[in-house]
Amino acid sequence: KKPKESSEKSTTLSHSAALDISICCVCMSGPEEDNVLECDNCGITVHEGCYGAPPTDPDNDELDMSWFCQPCVANIGDVQQCELCPNREGVMKYTDSGKWAHMVCALYSEGIGFGDTTKLEPIITTDIPPSRFGYKKCDLCEDERFAYSGLVVECDAGLCKSNFHITCAQKLGFLMENSSEDVKTNPFFTHCKVHVDKDLARPKKKSIQNY
Repeated sequence: KKPKESSEKSTTLSHSAALDISICCVCMSGPEEDNVLECDNCGITVHEGCYGAPPTDPDNDELDMSWFCQPCVANIGDVQQCELCPNREGVMKYTDSGKWAHMVCALYSEGIGFGDTTKLEPIITTDIPPSRFGYKKCDLCEDERFAYSGLVVECDAGLCKSNFHITCAQKLGFLMENSSEDVKTNPFFTHCKVHVDKDLARPKKKSIQNY
C-alpha cells in the first residue's frame, strides 16, 4: 500500500509519497521484521513493535484495520517539536511532561523509559536531569544554532567522546541494533562517523533518504 500524498515538502525524515515499499520510520527496516502500519491520516509508517501499537491480523477481515498515530489521534495539525532533539519530522508519542518526543529518540537515549512497556507510552522524560539538556554539543547538527539543544548521546565505541542527537545520527545511518541472540541489556546502540560500520550504515542512510 502506497503512503498518502502530502502537500508539504518532504525532508530527510518526512514521509515520501514516492515510496513503494513500507519502511518503518523508527528503525528504517521493512515488513520482513514486523507488521508495518500506516497512519490512515498522515501516512506515517511504523512497525507495530517499534511504536507499541496493538498487534493486527491482516488475514482477519473482522478486525478494524484502520490505525492512527498519536499526534493524529490528538488532532495535532502542525508538526510538533521533539522534547529530546531539534528535528521535527518523524513519528512521535506524548511524554509524561505533556510534550512530544520521537520514538527513535526515546528508544536510543539513555535514561528514557516508558510508563507502559508494552504500549511504549507515555515516554518518560521527567527522570532526566534538566542539566543534561543542552549540556553538550551535537557533532552532527546540520544547523549550528541547534547543536546545543535537546539531549545528545555519546558514541558507544569505547572511549570515543563524539556526541550527537539521535535523529541527526539516524539521518546518516548511524543507529544500530544488536541481533536478538546478542542482546543482554539495551539492544540499541550508536556509533559516530569514525566508528560506524559503513557497510551497515550505507543502506540505512539510503532508506532514510528515500523515505
